[in-house]
Amino acid sequence: RGVVKVAHYEKFSRQGLGHIFLHLRRGYRIGEDGQRIYVNFSNREIDTSRSHLNYNLHTNEQGVPKNQQQEYERILQGDTLPAGCSLTINSRKDLKVLCSWVVSLPDDVQPEDESRFFQAVYDYLKKEYPHCVSAWVHMDEAGKHHLHFAFVPVFYDKKKDIYKISANELITRNELKGFHDKLSKAVESVLGYRV
Repeated sequence: RGVVKVAHYEKFSRQGLGHIFLHLRRGYRIGEDGQRIYVNFSNREIDTSRSHLNYNLHTNEQGVPKNQQQEYERILQGDTLPAGCSLTINSRKDLKVLCSWVVSLPDDVQPEDESRFFQAVYDYLKKEYPHCVSAWVHMDEAGKHHLHFAFVPVFYDKKKDIYKISANELITRNELKGFHDKLSKAVESVLGYRV
């Protein structure tokens, strides 16, 4: 049986960060009546009456979701690198400083395993791409529930002996070709069945 493609990869430059961060966490303000007023996203399939069901798997030791902007800045400062290392950041305007895997819930995941599926996906992605900013599970859009795993594409350049931001060097064509199969095997080892 072939592997069904349930993941989609995206890259973002600095100019797109504000919008994607708002989209991921479903930015809102509190109205005079105490109700949440959500940012008007162009995606008409978002049902904001269900946005409270969304959750972020990227949490601190106390289980509190990490602030994605603070996590992003902490990574850029080199705080997630080995001691004594720093991060080299190219000043190009088109530099892709954030990447995201969007992983949709497959049809064959048993309903009682949905949260275990997303946790298994998060655990696998966090191991592969440790410079995570956030991991929002969206349950408020039409269609399938899905996880947005956002990360800074930190790449160790062995030739230059530096850490740098490079989406193209971190996520190569070969990486993309084998991604679904590796993810499927990792999830299967947790759920006990292939999805």
